This record gives sequence, C-alpha cells and structure tokens, in this order.
Amino acid sequence: MKNALLTTLSLFAILSLSGCGGGSGPAVVDPLCENLENPLGIDHLRPRFSWKIRSTKNGTEQKAWQIMVASSPSLLENGQADLWNPGETGSAEQILVPYEGEGLEQGLVYYWKVRIRDQEGNLSGWGPVSEFSVGLLEPEAWKGEYIGFPTEAGYLEAPQLKS
Repeated sequence: MKNALLTTLSLFAILSLSGCGGGSGPAVVDPLCENLENPLGIDHLRPRFSWKIRSTKNGTEQKAWQIMVASSPSLLENGQADLWNPGETGSAEQILVPYEGEGLEQGLVYYWKVRIRDQEGNLSGWGPVSEFSVGLLEPEAWKGEYIGFPTEAGYLEAPQLKS
C-alpha cells in the first residue's frame, strides 16, 4: 500500500514537472511556401509564407510574427538573415504572408524560418528551417547544349548507351 502511494505521488510529480498540465508556450508547425512544403521551382520572385500554431493552451492567438530568409541554412542557424528580416511584426496574419526582402534570383534555393508571439507575450521558438527554390521564369534562363557525337557531315547524333 505504501509503495503504491509512493509510486502514484512520484508519477504525479514527474508529470507536473514535465509540463503535461499545460503552461508551455506556443510552437510554430507546418511551415509552407506558396501552400507547399519545401517547394522546388516556384513561379515568381515574391513567395508567400504560411504556418500553423501549436499550443497546449486553448484560445492561443498570434499577435506578432518574425520571418527570416537567408541564402544558406547555416546563416539561419546562427540567427542571421542576409535576404529578409523585418524584425517582430505586429500581426495576426499567418496565411500567405508576402516576402518583402532583397530581390531573389531564378534557379536558386533559399531558406526561411518563422516564430510568433502570442496574446500573453510568450515568444515561440523558431519553427523548422524550410526551403524553397525559384524556377527558371524567363525563356532566356533556359540555356543548354545538345549532347551528342559529331558526325562527318557536321551534325550531332544522339549518343547510344549500352549496359
């Protein structure tokens, strides 16, 4: 009987200390760019970002967000953004937030992350680092050469492959 009571009290103490009873702050989940997860080749130079909030507290509302966009994930991991960091922006907007940073280039990969502040002033941790790339948007960007063998007549013939 004494062991069962001690076990029950120990379990209650562990659960209380681990935060299972609530009280933890909000978290950013499901980051999307153009409503896609890590899209390759989006079709414009001003992407839009979306995310969801996870919280153990009912009624949690976003009051501000901060997005960072960088040319490499290591910059974001070090708290730096070389393309866009507007700082904390007071807004409940979290669906299709437009990019307003430095000009993006076709054919490159970019990285981003977001965090939010709730109605009680709690700041979430940064959401996961996500990525997107900008597609080749203009015909001039599509450059390549035909691969083949030169012939005596000056033409290129398609290579033949053998296994």
